[in-house]
Amino acid sequence: MRFLQLLTTWSNAELGLLKVCLICFGISAGIYFYDSVKPWFGHFFIVFVITAIWALLLWNKKLKQPQ
Repeated sequence: MRFLQLLTTWSNAELGLLKVCLICFGISAGIYFYDSVKPWFGHFFIVFVITAIWALLLWNKKLKQPQ
């Protein structure tokens, strides 16, 4: 479990590359499994809205903190 305790720093370019990779994987999986995922779209949308609001609140909180 030492692997989970390692700290690294990521540049914006490296994080962007990781995000693009994950987005492409998600789109590919969504295209391939569209019919089996279709009934769950409502649940995914609810989770998306909740996490988006949560992320925006965290971002707003971090903006208000003094540097």
